[in-house]
Amino acid sequence: MARTTKVIGFSLPPDIYNQVVDLAKDEGKSKSELFRDMVRVYQEYIEEQRWAKIYKWGAETARRLGIKSEEDLDKFLNEA
Repeated sequence: MARTTKVIGFSLPPDIYNQVVDLAKDEGKSKSELFRDMVRVYQEYIEEQRWAKIYKWGAETARRLGIKSEEDLDKFLNEA
């Protein structure tokens, strides 16, 4: 039967390694489970950052165009 996972190897400074071991133990997880969880959390963080950039761009654009309400936005879109 073929393996359903892939193995990845990397090195860590001893202090980080010890933190990983301690955290996995505290959470009752293997180091692999902990890293999978960390990757998922990091992906969520990256997605939140993308949406924050989009929101900031939208707010700056609205400010530049003088759009202060949904009515202003509707008016702007209907004129375009």
